[in-house]
Amino acid sequence: MTQSSRKAFFQTMLVNLTAAPWHAAYLVPTGVAILLIFNALFGADGSAGALLLVFFGVLLSIRLGAVALRRMLPVSREVHNGWFQNRLLAKHYDSYHWQKLFWVGLGMALHARSSGHLSRVQAWVVVTCVVSGLIGMIYWKSAETKRDASAAKSGCA
Repeated sequence: MTQSSRKAFFQTMLVNLTAAPWHAAYLVPTGVAILLIFNALFGADGSAGALLLVFFGVLLSIRLGAVALRRMLPVSREVHNGWFQNRLLAKHYDSYHWQKLFWVGLGMALHARSSGHLSRVQAWVVVTCVVSGLIGMIYWKSAETKRDASAAKSGCA
């Protein structure tokens, strides 16, 4: 593999990590991290408010980290355009973001399974994430199909 092909592969992966199904590669570990941080700070039986604080804090940290990385990484115009297109989808379709909750919930469920502990509060957040994420996936697939059909139709006109 040449250096230019390695660079092209790396840059393609950078774009793909922000879209389904590849975003699961960072969202599942995010779910694991949420419960690890929660358990370390508040104990496994911490309050619902504490869990929500950690949950939203981690998600906000990822969002801010992504903004910083987009500005710092020396990537091609194509990568920036790919990221921009993914951000546009997220702005136009709420379900694009909601589907990500499935993977976060799955990561939290995997951590709970491996640790052998799942409090009632944690179970509530895991189920809420997985169910709302599945609903988001269904809506996103529907919206994506309509969007692709509309694009194909306008491209043929």
